[in-house]
Amino acid sequence: MNVSNPPSVALISEFPPPAAGMTVLAEEFYERLKKINYPIIKIRTNPDLGKYSWLNNIRVVRSVVKWMIFFVDCFKIKNTDIIHIFSSSGLNFFLFTIPPIILANLFSKRIIINYHGGAAYDFFSKHQKILAFAMKRINKLVVPSGYLKSVFDEFGYDSMVISNIANVKRFTYRKRIKLEPVVLSVRNLTSVYNIQCAVRAFHILKTKYPHAKMYIAGDGPEMNNIQDLISELKLTDVELLGNISNDQVPVYFNLADIFINTSNIDNMPGSILEAFSSGLPVVSTNVGGIPYMVKHNESGLLADPNDHGTLGKYLIQMVEYPEKSLNMSEAGYSYVLGLKWSKIKNDWLHLYNEL
Repeated sequence: MNVSNPPSVALISEFPPPAAGMTVLAEEFYERLKKINYPIIKIRTNPDLGKYSWLNNIRVVRSVVKWMIFFVDCFKIKNTDIIHIFSSSGLNFFLFTIPPIILANLFSKRIIINYHGGAAYDFFSKHQKILAFAMKRINKLVVPSGYLKSVFDEFGYDSMVISNIANVKRFTYRKRIKLEPVVLSVRNLTSVYNIQCAVRAFHILKTKYPHAKMYIAGDGPEMNNIQDLISELKLTDVELLGNISNDQVPVYFNLADIFINTSNIDNMPGSILEAFSSGLPVVSTNVGGIPYMVKHNESGLLADPNDHGTLGKYLIQMVEYPEKSLNMSEAGYSYVLGLKWSKIKNDWLHLYNEL
């Protein structure tokens, strides 16, 4: 879609580093629009402290200073037409969604909340007044999945679905005719993503296949607990990679033969799209928006949250039934090919122009 004299956009989000979840989506979205010379600017919710980086060692002071830098940056919206906020639940909504909405209203700007995050129902059930406050002051609510649309429908708010970008070209699609028991997890190490469950499931696979290997990419507050569990289970061949660079992410997707996701709450995880793009069969919990992406027994295998026994059994099945695993990975690849940037770009440009 070609738009003469397009409206300018301020994209408000967390951006890498760290290279995870919403930060990668925001960076990818920004860079793709810049490539077509679209008038878009970044406003970081996680600004770099630069020469004051020593403040990163003082938790409360660091948070206050970063928020103040963010808020001052928000005044850049005076020079743009549309405010596009990558939003999620929890403290993020109060600190990084509500303030720019208030400023944008003061400057009479058009506002889009682009909501990401699987905890929407629980969060907004407890904070319906703040949701109503936001909804009265914005022009459009956009979500990346049918699951989140159904959540906001339940609260009485209409939303538009525009899928997340699937950057298929970053990854090498590889058919795995014979699967090796090499498992990959790519999520932040927080309780929500329950990586300990993934480790326990891998332990079951390891019992059947002693040469099995696992890569865990990501960092976070659960790192020590995960290390303790690995020691407790006397597991070998589990490699904790920490945060890895964007360039290294496709490397590990290519090294692995099975992808595991064990989140307790989720929406439309980009890591599953990356697994599909790489030809990895997916074993996951069936929470939030994941069943909208992964069809059980068609494009992956789904278990209840925190059910490491079933997840471990599914890992074994992936290895033992390679033809079925290949069929599922091909179905996943077909799904991700439908999330092309050309369509998603046109959806966004049309919305910007409409506003």
